[in-house]
Amino acid sequence: MFKKIVIASGMLLVSSNMALADMLIPYVGADLALDLGRWTLKDVTGARTNANAKGAYGDLVAGFGWTGAERFYLGAEVFGAQSSTRTPTKVINTSGGTTGAFARMRWTYGASLLPGYRLTDTAITYLRFSVLKSRFQLYQGSIPAGFSFHYEIANAKGVQVGIGLQNDFSRNWGIRGEYDYVTYRSISLFNNKFRAYDNQIKVGLMYNFC
Repeated sequence: MFKKIVIASGMLLVSSNMALADMLIPYVGADLALDLGRWTLKDVTGARTNANAKGAYGDLVAGFGWTGAERFYLGAEVFGAQSSTRTPTKVINTSGGTTGAFARMRWTYGASLLPGYRLTDTAITYLRFSVLKSRFQLYQGSIPAGFSFHYEIANAKGVQVGIGLQNDFSRNWGIRGEYDYVTYRSISLFNNKFRAYDNQIKVGLMYNFC
């Protein structure tokens, strides 16, 4: 009797693991985004300058998605991105006078959790909660001439929240659209306090390994 119970329990465990593996779908993909930011700089005199940043943002992603009971969905994802987002040139104060300056973002990487709900067999709506790190550069005109620029680099940590919709148009391929909001911690560049807030509108192509 005990032997039969052990065998039955083993078969149940194997079948449960196989069912879980069937529901756990790894995927890779790429997104292209319009990045619209509101970046602020507090210069060495304490004066604050606000600038609207904009640019393109492209990332590569890898992750997995799992569909549980009652169509509950949970995804986990890592990503890396390149960005052309930058501000126009603004006049700021320095210890030697005033000069022109602009900021730009270079790259981003991070990790996300994506809880969601499977609307149909092919459509998923989800939320995104991410931690990330981005590299920023501040270009500042040389004093006294102000015509040649030099720059300083710093990495800023941030958090990201968003909402998206993905639809699979075949067994392996899907498209998704997403809106994300990103807020960064303050960093120091040329002794100026810099902080960025970004809005990203994304369209992506996903490949599911199923």
